[in-house]
Amino acid sequence: MAKSEWKLVTEFPLSVYRCGARAGERVRLLRELVIRDHKGKPTGKVHPPGEIWCVVRGAAEEPRALWLREPNGRSHTWDDDDNFWAWFERAGRQAANRVAGRITLPAPTPPDMRVRIRRFRLD
Repeated sequence: MAKSEWKLVTEFPLSVYRCGARAGERVRLLRELVIRDHKGKPTGKVHPPGEIWCVVRGAAEEPRALWLREPNGRSHTWDDDDNFWAWFERAGRQAANRVAGRITLPAPTPPDMRVRIRRFRLD
């Protein structure tokens, strides 16, 4: 019986990746990303350029992979090398706030200013 190619990972202590990305950073997809299955065939899922993804903590075990959270909340892995930056760039704080559905108020906010914050979904 052949050794399994899959390994259960339960600990994610890595917060700084070899390529320089850090857990908690928001990154913007630079070009269209076509998702493929294990045979290399397109699944029909395509991520458009401009999407904001989040770098999350990773596993320290080999082979090291960079872990990301897609805009829809799903986990995604990427090779932890300089090629990552050919596909992504660091996104500013404003981009992170737009994606999360938050607003940025000017600081300091005057004490007599009333602010109403409503929840909304970005689909």
